[in-house]
Amino acid sequence: MAQAVVARRRAAIPWEHARSALSRTALGCLVLGAALLSPPSPREDVGGGLADLTNGVRFSIVGWEVGALAEKAGAAVASQQPADPVGDVAAVRAHFDNVAELRRLRAQRDDLFARDARAELPGVEAKIDARAASFASTRRATEGTIAGQIDAVMRSAGLRSSLFSRGAGEWPLPFLRIEPEVFFSYQPLPLNLLVAPRDRIAIVGSVLVSPDMDADQIDALESRMDALGVSSLVGPIGGLGSYPSMVPDTLTLRQGLDTVAHEWTHHYLALRPLGRAYFSSYDMRTVNETVADMVGQEIGRATWERYYAAGEPAAPVRAPPAAAEAPAAPRPDFGTEMRRIRAEVEKRLRAGDVDGAERYMAEQRDELARLGFHVRKLNTAYLSFFGAYSGGANRFEAPLRALRKSSPDLATFLHRVEQLSTPKEVLALR
Repeated sequence: MAQAVVARRRAAIPWEHARSALSRTALGCLVLGAALLSPPSPREDVGGGLADLTNGVRFSIVGWEVGALAEKAGAAVASQQPADPVGDVAAVRAHFDNVAELRRLRAQRDDLFARDARAELPGVEAKIDARAASFASTRRATEGTIAGQIDAVMRSAGLRSSLFSRGAGEWPLPFLRIEPEVFFSYQPLPLNLLVAPRDRIAIVGSVLVSPDMDADQIDALESRMDALGVSSLVGPIGGLGSYPSMVPDTLTLRQGLDTVAHEWTHHYLALRPLGRAYFSSYDMRTVNETVADMVGQEIGRATWERYYAAGEPAAPVRAPPAAAEAPAAPRPDFGTEMRRIRAEVEKRLRAGDVDGAERYMAEQRDELARLGFHVRKLNTAYLSFFGAYSGGANRFEAPLRALRKSSPDLATFLHRVEQLSTPKEVLALR
């Protein structure tokens, strides 16, 4: 039945939809051009090591984006999903039910590999292939529905009205204001090689690498990078602000709404001072990611509540503990633990004790595992990445959240912060 909902008969697309597809393609070229013409990433700090060591495994974002734009433009011109709000919500739920089962099967496969239970693998892999084919058949319709829902919420919040409008714009079109459409694709994401100095928490280089690298290849790449006297980490990313953006194909529906809105925020900021300052320093990267987190979480939550929350089962009501029972000790929170670890690491690094800071991080990695939080590699590269997002102990989050609290709505907040371009301006927010 779910497949029948997704595969509803499509109508011929009118000219305005073709024009929208062409506008999206043109905007994609603008966003890509802005990224290519932005100040370069600080990876020059580590010389040619990044380029040399990632030769053959680098992920081509330009190549992917050209292909994705062509696919999106072709799909939009070829067909249009008829409006059916109830059926669309049902189809999205069915799609993500399949995603959940696909996640479970992949976890089962990984467990079988770990236990060397190879006789059971063919059956599980066949189920994975079938689920992946189902995912592919419903992906585009799901992307279209969710993009429309998030766009409707953004319009209600005053974040966007039309793709192009006359008025005070920004580089490279000073007389044209651009408010990009919600434009994304569910995809397996590339991995990210992050490089940080051993003696401070800051990202000095990053390169996207192939998502097909196995554990041995990742370990070997990190070892070669660390031999240059830096800290490195190859890990997943939560999304990629290309145009269309790349959103992980393994997320839950609720997580995905936040991520789509987060990446849209990067699209919006790309042609404004805050977004153009992204690569000017680690601090401005942190500011951009924190703003995108705040906007993404607020819009994602509003979209969930408008379209999907009503269909969710009510949370079970837990009986209060008996009077004689001692209250259970609060479970450690990962974010709190990481902020504590980061503060101690920064203290030791300021004192010049690099070796001591690294021994402490190794000890804390084991302590986190004891608490149930498994971090493969805890070093300054990991702390640099973790701290760039909201909740990660960065010094810009407090003034940004204070500004959001004092702003009458999300649009007012975003229009204020989009004009900032230096850390000093952010810290001076009132």
